[in-house]
Amino acid sequence: MTMMTTPVVHPGGRVDWMDIARPVPAPGEVLVRMEAAAVCGSDLHAIFASDRREPFGPGGPGHEGVGRVVESHSTRFEEGMRVLTVPHPAQGQCFAAYQVVPEAYLVPVPETLPPHTAVLAQQLGTVIFALKKFWRGPAGRTAAVIGAGPAGLAFVGAIARLGFEWVATVEPRPFRREAARSMGAALSLGAEPALTVEKLVEATDGRGADLVVEASGQDSGRILAAELLAQDGRIGFFGLPAGPHPVPLPFAVLFSKRAELATSVGAQFEPGLVSFRQALTWIAQAPEYWGQLVTHRLPLAALEGALSLAANPEGPILKVVLEISA
Repeated sequence: MTMMTTPVVHPGGRVDWMDIARPVPAPGEVLVRMEAAAVCGSDLHAIFASDRREPFGPGGPGHEGVGRVVESHSTRFEEGMRVLTVPHPAQGQCFAAYQVVPEAYLVPVPETLPPHTAVLAQQLGTVIFALKKFWRGPAGRTAAVIGAGPAGLAFVGAIARLGFEWVATVEPRPFRREAARSMGAALSLGAEPALTVEKLVEATDGRGADLVVEASGQDSGRILAAELLAQDGRIGFFGLPAGPHPVPLPFAVLFSKRAELATSVGAQFEPGLVSFRQALTWIAQAPEYWGQLVTHRLPLAALEGALSLAANPEGPILKVVLEISA
């Protein structure tokens, strides 16, 4: 039996380390030696903002990962292949040196992409998947993204890639507003509601945004989305709900604007994982552009600090990636 030292994350962010047996793949599964894992906002939500009391399973809740297949019981993935791992967050073990992943949650990664860049395809894939629901048909003219964290910035890049003429962001942190400009936002606004609405409406000749993506996960962002929306526009809710409580929405505003509302979750269940494959293609075509989202690369041993860093992004912090060596 081969053992490995694996992190165990507790609610609140404390990390312990334990020796466990290296997992063994069953038919239809592969054993992946992890090379990189990124900290996702949903990880932070589960660790710091939920009412969970018990620790996560070894290697969890990490679910954004890249590694190499070292043992395969799959006809689709051979030993030695580099893969993007996109397990369901509840089953993710991307913070471990090795994890077993069903073949349905793996995508081949081009060898030209380094792991710390390729891992961005997990979050970008969820963004591409979401935009298929948020905006069907030809690209609109204007869009606004509320929240310029790593997910919000990925939306800025994806919306521009899809052909929208103009995209704005709303974000309280100056560094992230500047990052949004670097990603292609034509307008990057602070989060003061009245002034933000005034400036965006003025910039769109009084119309507002055809598409508004709420990526902050805050009730204030959901309310602001309705105010920024153009007549007959669409709102895509991507930010996680803060809890089970009812969410306030200015229904009269939404009703008068004939707004369409959509949510998105579960990209890992898309047949063929098409959105994740598209994300890898985009990143391979412009690795420096997408790679600017990674501001911190830390060893797995620094996991506790990495989680704290990502959860308190007061400085120049975007995507935190953990580099893993078995």
